[in-house]
Amino acid sequence: MEKPIENEWDEVNQQSDKSTIKRYSWKKLLGESLTQTILRLKKKGFDVNQAFEEIVSNENVLGYLKQNPLERRNMLKNIRISVSARYGETKTADKIMSEVEDA
Repeated sequence: MEKPIENEWDEVNQQSDKSTIKRYSWKKLLGESLTQTILRLKKKGFDVNQAFEEIVSNENVLGYLKQNPLERRNMLKNIRISVSARYGETKTADKIMSEVEDA
C-alpha cells in the first residue's frame, strides 16, 4: 500500500520506487556500452533493424538470454528502445547540423 503524498517529493520518490527499468551490464556482454555498439553499427551503415538484429544475434547476448529466459522480453525491449532512440537522436542531430550549415 502506498503512503499518502505529503509533499511533491513524496510523489517523485514513489514514482522512482515504481521504476522497473532493468539495467544490464552491456560492457560485459558486448565489450562496450550499448550506445557505443549502436553508434559503431550506424557508422558501418547498419539501419535501425539491422543494428537491432546484429546486437540480439551477438553470442554473449544469446548466451545470456539462454541462461535467463525470463529476461528475454525485457532485454529485447530494452535493446529495441535503445537502438531506436540512438538512431532518432542521430537523425535529429544530423538535421540540426544540416540546418546550421545551410544558414
